[in-house]
Amino acid sequence: TENFSSNVYATTFDEKSDFYTLISPLVSIQSGWDRNSLGASVGGDISRYARYDSEDVDNFSASVNGRLDVVDAMYTNASGGYQIQHEPRGSPNSVNGISPTEYRLASGTLGYVKDNAIIGIKLGFTVNNYTYFDVATTSGTPVIETDRDRTEYEVNGRISYEIVPQYKAFISASGNERAYSHKFDAGGFQRSSTGYQIDAGAALSITSKVDGEVYVGYLAQNFDDSRLRTTDGLSFGASLLWNVDGLTSVRGSISRSVEETIVTQASSFLQTSVSLGLEHELLRDVLLGASINYANQDYQNFGRVDNVYGINIMGKYLVNRYLATSLNIGYTKKTSNAIGIAQLAEYEQALVAFKIRLQF
Repeated sequence: TENFSSNVYATTFDEKSDFYTLISPLVSIQSGWDRNSLGASVGGDISRYARYDSEDVDNFSASVNGRLDVVDAMYTNASGGYQIQHEPRGSPNSVNGISPTEYRLASGTLGYVKDNAIIGIKLGFTVNNYTYFDVATTSGTPVIETDRDRTEYEVNGRISYEIVPQYKAFISASGNERAYSHKFDAGGFQRSSTGYQIDAGAALSITSKVDGEVYVGYLAQNFDDSRLRTTDGLSFGASLLWNVDGLTSVRGSISRSVEETIVTQASSFLQTSVSLGLEHELLRDVLLGASINYANQDYQNFGRVDNVYGINIMGKYLVNRYLATSLNIGYTKKTSNAIGIAQLAEYEQALVAFKIRLQF
């Protein structure tokens, strides 16, 4: 992929633009069995900038997954993965280091699904281990990032009841623990926490036209440090896939979650995300798409509120079964009520990407 960024460092002032090349190799295998499944993938993202080589990164990911079928629509599944990633410059936790912050993520999931009767059951367990690496500023001063090392555990369950065919009501609940490796962060706060979320909602599926769900409930995250206020409030979410006809589809979603932060004195930020996308098959080998997204990031115990707006348009040409090309044009704008501090800066960024994809 050949890319252009109008604001490489996602800064408010003195914007730097640059071209960069992104190579994303991926090898994946998947069993073709009638029952049960097993799969694995290995991939990476290699970025090289024309001028600002401090932004050059080498990312890596590997994963395995499996499913054991018990009977029809009843199965257990598991997955595991390992990633080497770098935090984007536009991340709310970016520290404006001389290079993007590197981190490692090891993850695993285990689940059980029973959806072959009027009453459906889903159970799941997830663990994510994050390891961060320190980064230096342009003046050479080190920025401590290892105090962000943590392991996150989550258990979740969902029970659904089929009211009539294609309409289900459900109740879901989850609990989590976020255990930091260091008792205190660089600012002297204890960021380990426990939380939960309880929701009730409905799901519908009308032939192949409409598929979606909506839910509402309550969430809370309690922190070990008494100086960090509990994050709690209304939880909600919805997702929709509307196949308007055989050529056009509309996707939409809204969700709310509690996110970790490095902002001193803020316990976390409550993020509300909204997205809406349109896809259209102009010709058999020409696809068009457009999407808009919005995120409100409300920092708890701190008074900071950020708003992130994004828009993207896309065109794809399928040359043959092995080769495809695409052009993406995107724009992102972030506003904040805490202007003037580098970590809290507003920014605008335009991205253009021309991609060639080969698959075998």
